[in-house]
Amino acid sequence: MKTAMIRLLLPLALVFATWLPAHAVEPKAKIEGPTSVPFGQPFVLTAEGSTSEPGFPLTWSIRDGKKATLVTFDKDGAKGYALFVKSAEPGEYVFRLKVKGLSTYTVDGKPQSLVDTDIEDHRVVVGTVKPIDPPAPPGPTPTPTPATVGNLRVLFLYETSANLTAEQLATMNSPDIRGYLNAKTLKDGNSAYRYWDRNIDISEETPGWQSAYTAAKAMTITSPRVLFFAGTAFVKSEPLPPTEAATLELLKKYGGE
Repeated sequence: MKTAMIRLLLPLALVFATWLPAHAVEPKAKIEGPTSVPFGQPFVLTAEGSTSEPGFPLTWSIRDGKKATLVTFDKDGAKGYALFVKSAEPGEYVFRLKVKGLSTYTVDGKPQSLVDTDIEDHRVVVGTVKPIDPPAPPGPTPTPTPATVGNLRVLFLYETSANLTAEQLATMNSPDIRGYLNAKTLKDGNSAYRYWDRNIDISEETPGWQSAYTAAKAMTITSPRVLFFAGTAFVKSEPLPPTEAATLELLKKYGGE
């Protein structure tokens, strides 16, 4: 039984074997050379490490339409083994090397051959290439400063448990600070500004102050802070300065002199 099977399969194996390819030379493209050179300095790329079919030239090209002087050199029968380059202008160049090999076949006892190709790309920066900055994302529409719209609202926001310095506490009770705020801020409720703990109950406040407080509570901020609004539109959050003089200068930045 085994002998019969072998006799049956052996002719089929011989038929398929005639179609199996064998490489006379396995093509392999490999470029050796610099990756950056000063502009005006010629350089050489070689096919060191490449394998190709004897008699088939190694071919070089430049991608992306770059211009340069290219001169090929032979070595040990390998045509185009090395490439001499002189760049026409600074920039990024991509050089391509193609090598060829042969695959041999036997069909019906007759030898057949097929040309195979392998490709390698090599990048060289000639001179200094300035990176292209990505376009800046469109910024938000600038909010008019409170000094220009005349409806400044100021909220001093802090945590009761926070350790305010004695001078910061004195600042919030300063007649000069309160006088400035009374003169420069809009009138909404019984005063033109607020000193609030972040967890205060504002259910009896005016709608304008409730809107401002809601916006302030939605922010991730450290306290104590001074928040500036144009009406109920949030403008800026600033740290509470350490002194009365610095706080007054901060307020003038948004409310004017």
